[in-house]
Amino acid sequence: MSTITLTPITSGFNLVYINNNFDTIETSINTDVVHLAGGNNTMGQDLDLNGYNLSNVDSIQANSFSIGGTDITTALNTAVTNAQNSATAAAASATSASGYATTASGYATTASGYATDASNDATLAYKWANNPVNVAVSGGEYSAYHWAQQAQAYATGQLTYRGAWDASGGTYPSSPSLGDFYKISVAGTISSVDYAIGDNIIYNGSGWDKIDNSEIVTSVAGKIGDVTLSTSDISGLSSALSGKADLTGASFTGAISATNLSGTNTGDQDLSGYALLTGATFTGAITTPSITINGGKTITKISLGTSTPGSLADGELYLQY
Repeated sequence: MSTITLTPITSGFNLVYINNNFDTIETSINTDVVHLAGGNNTMGQDLDLNGYNLSNVDSIQANSFSIGGTDITTALNTAVTNAQNSATAAAASATSASGYATTASGYATTASGYATDASNDATLAYKWANNPVNVAVSGGEYSAYHWAQQAQAYATGQLTYRGAWDASGGTYPSSPSLGDFYKISVAGTISSVDYAIGDNIIYNGSGWDKIDNSEIVTSVAGKIGDVTLSTSDISGLSSALSGKADLTGASFTGAISATNLSGTNTGDQDLSGYALLTGATFTGAITTPSITINGGKTITKISLGTSTPGSLADGELYLQY
């Protein structure tokens, strides 16, 4: 922006000077403030945004662009140049390898060496172009992708995942950038804020914000970590299951022995509270202690089957179904 210079009017009403001064003011406003076509858009000093954002920017044109003291333009150009040089070297090495491969077997070792160089150069070229954010390629220098992501993060304020963070040390990550966020891997307290495993911390440009992980299960039956439960860990479970195993539809094969059947059966028996055998299938013989029924006859064995039985020994009972 150019400086406005007015002609002093020392006395009287000099209309020429007055009109000339108004013309000067009009020209300066049109060219330097309103920026009409052909006007002067040059700043005379730094523009201080006082901590506010610069919004609705169509494009940014600058002689240099720095992030955290690093000249992004220079770093990006260096990464691109290194990638191009590595790609050129890879192509040259590949050409040399191809030439040596077509020669006599005596040059096979040399051709193999050039092929390895070509592969290494190609790998290095790929790293210069695509290595992830904050993963150095060589000597503290980063890929074109790294600097592109850094520039985008500063331009748009997007989140950038930086990995896991151990909160038990009581400190936040050092040298953060706007949008950096971490996932808590070890619980702890930082600056009087409690963090649990799975919580997130996000840098807002001036401090750290906490995002609770509300989906995490903190404990099972009072246990944390890799939990293995037994019936005693759940209050009342053992007594609730005692004598109530559901054997609906179960199939029993082989001999079945019964105990505690002493006494004389004189009528219907109440089996409530015992194992539920609804729909159970028994195959084979049921062996019991001596059972005495009315009349003094003792039954020593009960058998089940679908066909007519053969001869039965004294005291045997056969049930056909």
